[in-house]
Amino acid sequence: MKLRSSSVILQVQLLAWCGTYASDAFSSSTCEHDAQAEGVCLKAGGNIVERTIEIAGDDMALLQRAGMHRELMLEASSKEENPPQWPSSVHVFDDNPDTIQQVNATIMDTFAVLGPLETGKFSSERVAFLFKPGRYELDVPVGYYTQVIGLGARPKDVSFTGTRGLYGPSEDDNNNFNTFWKAAENFANKPSSGSTSWSVSQAAPLRRAYVKGDLLFGTYNGSTPSEGSGGFVANVKVDGRLDLVRQQQWMIRNCKVDSTFYFNDPSRAANFVFMGTSGWTPTPTTTCTNTSVNPTSPSPQELGRSHAPVIVDKPYITIDANGRYSLRIPQLQRSARGVTWNAEEAIVDFEEVFVATNATDLAMINAKLALGRHVILAPGIYHLPAPIRVGFNSSARQQVLLGLGMATLVPTNGNSVVEIGAATGVRVAGLLLQAGPIHSKRLLWWKPSSGNPNNPGLIADVFARVGGPDTELVSAKTMFEVSGNHVILDNVWAWRADCCQDGCGACAIRYCDHGVVVNGDDVVSYGLFSEHCEKDLVVWNGERGATFFYQSEMDSFARQDWDKTPNYGANGVSGYRVNALNHTGIGIGVYAYFVEEGNIVKAGIALKHAATVKGFVCPFYWNLNSAWYDNFESGIKAAVRVVGTNSSTYNRHHSEGDVQSYTF
Repeated sequence: MKLRSSSVILQVQLLAWCGTYASDAFSSSTCEHDAQAEGVCLKAGGNIVERTIEIAGDDMALLQRAGMHRELMLEASSKEENPPQWPSSVHVFDDNPDTIQQVNATIMDTFAVLGPLETGKFSSERVAFLFKPGRYELDVPVGYYTQVIGLGARPKDVSFTGTRGLYGPSEDDNNNFNTFWKAAENFANKPSSGSTSWSVSQAAPLRRAYVKGDLLFGTYNGSTPSEGSGGFVANVKVDGRLDLVRQQQWMIRNCKVDSTFYFNDPSRAANFVFMGTSGWTPTPTTTCTNTSVNPTSPSPQELGRSHAPVIVDKPYITIDANGRYSLRIPQLQRSARGVTWNAEEAIVDFEEVFVATNATDLAMINAKLALGRHVILAPGIYHLPAPIRVGFNSSARQQVLLGLGMATLVPTNGNSVVEIGAATGVRVAGLLLQAGPIHSKRLLWWKPSSGNPNNPGLIADVFARVGGPDTELVSAKTMFEVSGNHVILDNVWAWRADCCQDGCGACAIRYCDHGVVVNGDDVVSYGLFSEHCEKDLVVWNGERGATFFYQSEMDSFARQDWDKTPNYGANGVSGYRVNALNHTGIGIGVYAYFVEEGNIVKAGIALKHAATVKGFVCPFYWNLNSAWYDNFESGIKAAVRVVGTNSSTYNRHHSEGDVQSYTF
């Protein structure tokens, strides 16, 4: 028995569901509101819950399919606690001098486990440190699966004033190539050293922060800079210099800096993209990166636009003087420049926010979402036999699913772990998605929907991986499938693991076709990363899409016996495939480090239409394995090709409208 999704929205007092179907509880002869679907009568009656809500047909069907009974629905409809009952994986600190040493001990004990590469990278621990407004004379190192969050209404409400303050340390060998899965946001760093180091690579965002002094995306061991493959920063003000050290690439969105610098003696960088960042003056790029001719020591391209065309910032949590929490939901901004701390935002009392843990029954999480509540997932690993379903209540405005401390979602039944419905303005943020042993078609699925250009959806700081911590075969066809229109991707990394528990290349078998597939129209991405999949890393089918910064790496283990080697033939696998006609790509890079010979990729980027090329600014390829530089026994041969043609020269549009001839 199935309800029509187009049935009218009922203003009802919550039905106390007594069975799997509404007809179990109510007779059609006593039907009210004249709402029937395929003979099933829906009636407001039974045991009445005091809160009046709106439930749409899809949501009723969801509750029915979930088998929601009276006790569950009564429990789900009650107001949430404020303050919530945080689990042990969430630590809430204040700056009371009597307890500050205990705060320091908790931070250092956590870092002793989650800081080192050997014990942290694939740990099962997850943790969030929440700091109430105040001044903390502490050093706060941030390890794996650790998130530091200031609870103030503005970044300066929570300040760290130790020698280093809050920082992300480099690995012991002074590199950052494995420093993933950590985050810090909504704080001020005022270290006495005068500089803040955030030595990370992918999946380690720094957001909504004020830095007094210089900000470094790495460290210097004497005169030797650390190297990294990061990264992403947004909404950060730096009263000093932004030093990119020796990072290969970086996405800088809506920041304010005094100046920028990168190590160039010698250089080993490719792609820095600045969107809406003040202090960096965008100028026409006359020379794109030279990775194709000098892969060992390339010089970077610095690209961008003075204003980010359309942004939605990630939701965040605050606390007031009475200890009550709020969820703040930043609103849409167009043509944004500099930090956006004063942007319009919706403020939601935590009485409307459900805090779940990995011990919470999935049915309860979905019941809360079906009722229109926002849901926060506390740090932990969630094993899910079915997806978390957000955005299926059409009356819920800008529904939020927010993970803390790299909350990790693992399917156990070949299912997606997150599905997003047709409600507009949904925000999904702060999650790590991980493939399971039963093949999933996709891990996150934004289902087809028309969307709303004035209330777009958001995927922010959401990362996915196939393999890594696993000792058994895991697989997913696609990590992210975005089929809704008007969605913003703000820092997304899809990673088929190349380095696992036993080292690089020593992984359990793992299969994945695509990192990201975009079917929706008017989808915009800031900071997109996709690596090592066995077919096209990204497939973009939707019209009027845009990607500002893209980093990828082809399947490094192609032609090894266990690997499903991609087809690199005439219409073969690429790092970024666009089937749409109208598309914008600024700073799109495809890399390759092939272990085996015989992997010849015609071009990193494949376009269906020749006209699409005009939307690209400085696309490039980078062959990283020196064994194949000169003889092309393995590697990428060109940056862009139009499928079915042999042409390689086009007129290029550059960042400020300049046009030049550019050979791919």
